[in-house]
Amino acid sequence: MPFAASSTALRSLSSQDSGPNKTYLKVQASDADGDALHYQWRVTAGTVENRDSPETVWTMPDGPGLHFAYVTVSDAKGGYVEQQYAVSTDALESAVAPRPQISRAAPTITSDTSSAGRLRFKSADTLNFSVAASAAVPRTVYLPDVQVQIEQGGVAVFSGITDLGGELSLPALVAGTYVVKCSTVPGAPLRDCGSLVADAPTAFTFTVAKDDILSVRDVKPPLPSGRNLRVFGHVALSDGAVCGAQSEFFSLLKAATVQLIQPGTMYDERLYQLDLRASKSFRIGRARLQANVDLYNAIVAVQSLSAPPAGHP
Repeated sequence: MPFAASSTALRSLSSQDSGPNKTYLKVQASDADGDALHYQWRVTAGTVENRDSPETVWTMPDGPGLHFAYVTVSDAKGGYVEQQYAVSTDALESAVAPRPQISRAAPTITSDTSSAGRLRFKSADTLNFSVAASAAVPRTVYLPDVQVQIEQGGVAVFSGITDLGGELSLPALVAGTYVVKCSTVPGAPLRDCGSLVADAPTAFTFTVAKDDILSVRDVKPPLPSGRNLRVFGHVALSDGAVCGAQSEFFSLLKAATVQLIQPGTMYDERLYQLDLRASKSFRIGRARLQANVDLYNAIVAVQSLSAPPAGHP
């Protein structure tokens, strides 16, 4: 959702937070849609009270230097904005406690493993999205929260869950060929993650070589029929980035989730309201002939599924 924010820094105004090394931070933010806003605070040095509040107190570190405070304001619906404020502590002239020198010998590396890179899970379907007054364009739908297990020779060597962008970082593995098992439905049994052949998924494998170049391998798991061809994922923007925010610095994980339903597969219940019959009797000599015209379900109401207007993720 669109909103804007501006930040300021003032000296602390309360006796509890007063002191030459205290800075009072405040941000002013507004949301165009009127959504409730949430706040997260981080600093590069010193300590800050991480309140869900537009204001907080920053205790500056000892010694000179230029330090930064960051605040992220979000609407809990995928929209967010980030502001920063810089403060120099040179004028405080506070002394830094001396620290003893530490020397450590570099460990000897004897491992025969190599980094295996990452796996990226996304929808195998071609999915087009459009906003008001614009043509539909293809977008990638990443698959978060996919349960993944890496096996070699039938033995599990690693397991994990994909992140917001459908990615999973792999540990260092010995050279060899590995099989990927996965489940796109929480709690469902793990199965092969390769493409469908004769309505059955095939094995997805990858190879790790000694001192190989890091790479990202795309995995497009088949969707089970039990999900009615629904895809739960996060849509990529035109530059391939995830729609939303993912920040390890702020422990922030927000994105717009979409639910896609194949056309013609889901309808509301039919309402059967009226049956009609028209009859006419005819006499032909001694015979009597009756003609009937029946109209069943003369008024059938089927409510179509509708989607909310297109807007910001």
